[in-house]
Parts: sequence; C-alpha cells; structure tokens
Amino acid sequence: MVFTVNFTSTLTSNIVNEARFGYRRSKQYIYGPWEVPDPAQREVPQSLQLQGGANASGKNFPIAYAPSGVGAMSVNTIAV
Repeated sequence: MVFTVNFTSTLTSNIVNEARFGYRRSKQYIYGPWEVPDPAQREVPQSLQLQGGANASGKNFPIAYAPSGVGAMSVNTIAV
C-alpha cells in the first residue's frame, strides 16, 4: 500500500513552496521450510534442505543453514 500527498503553491514568479508526505506499507510472509502451513506445499521446500545424520529413532534430521557475515557485512548489506 502506498499513500502520497503533494502540495505546491507559487508565492511569487520565482519562489515556489512545496510540501510532500509519503507512506508505504507492505506485508511479507517468509516461512522456514518446516513452517509452511499447507502440508502438501511443505514437502517441496523440505526436500531441498540438507539432511543430517540419523537421530535415536533412525530418522534423518534436517539441517537449518543460516549463513552469517563478518563484521558489518552480511548477505543483505553488501554495497555495490
């Protein structure tokens, strides 16, 4: 959702008064593979996860991999 307001008034032939206001809102749902609400849709992202060793019941457990950056650098703050 985006909402913008702009007001411009001419005070004299060479002076313009301008005011602007803006508002932006968005919703994003990002699920981990194990959090997808629909069981049928959950199978695809879970199949892409790395698999660890077997637990006590003999079932392989998934590995949740989260890369991290060094210092102020991460995958989301790389300056180009």
